[in-house]
Amino acid sequence: MRFITLTVLLASLPALAEHLPGGNISVRCISGNQHEVTLKVWRECTGVAMIAQGLTFMNSCGVSFALSDVPLISTTNVSPVCAGQTGQTTCDGGTLIGIEEYTYQITVFLSPCDYWRIYWSTCCRYPALNLQGSQGLYVEALVNNAGGTCIEYPTFSDNTPPLVCVNQPVSYDPGVVFSQGQDLRFRLVEARRLLNGDPLNLDIQPVTYQSPFTGSEPYTGLAIDSLSGQITFTPDAQGYLVCVIAIEVRDANAPWRGTIMRDFPFIVQVCDNNV
Repeated sequence: MRFITLTVLLASLPALAEHLPGGNISVRCISGNQHEVTLKVWRECTGVAMIAQGLTFMNSCGVSFALSDVPLISTTNVSPVCAGQTGQTTCDGGTLIGIEEYTYQITVFLSPCDYWRIYWSTCCRYPALNLQGSQGLYVEALVNNAGGTCIEYPTFSDNTPPLVCVNQPVSYDPGVVFSQGQDLRFRLVEARRLLNGDPLNLDIQPVTYQSPFTGSEPYTGLAIDSLSGQITFTPDAQGYLVCVIAIEVRDANAPWRGTIMRDFPFIVQVCDNNV
């Protein structure tokens, strides 16, 4: 096997504890084997300032490389507040929950291979009701470009962490956009953390959940429709609830083309109205 190292392979492991609540990686084939890779990361505005972020690429054909300091193309306030509460979040010096979305993007050449893993991680995620402690955060995108033909991978149109209410039923659509003719399957998976970023000894582990919660049922009664991606449950406690969606992409004739994951929180608050 041959390994090509463009930078230090652990460049995707930030040195500071950002306590980030979630993120995802999306991939867009531009032409041939040129791919636009986008990393979106949420930051809770009471945390430390954001630092440079990197991405690591490795495939089953023996190629591995890391890119540090991926260009930041936008920073957006995506705080889950009503229009009348704009300017009152912690991002603006106020007291309401404030979330910023950081978008990093780069175009890379991915040589033809039936399995590419593109990943990002950080040491510390924002504390959540259903997890133990402040564990690491890891997201990835898996790509099959062996055939050399461009396909469109799913993207998320909803960029705001969902704000939901204690003791009120939730029906959440993550807003997945995809191409006609593709077959998507949705499932809930375990949140993950990266313990060793060495491509020769990659160690991706599930985080530890508070009992009785698991990746497939991250909160009591929380379930996903495998065909539509719709999530339903009724939260009964206030706080952050980590949920991870994996979207498997297949062509109409069944070959697997990739898997996209999103690690995100439901932000559960006590509401004085019926949403």
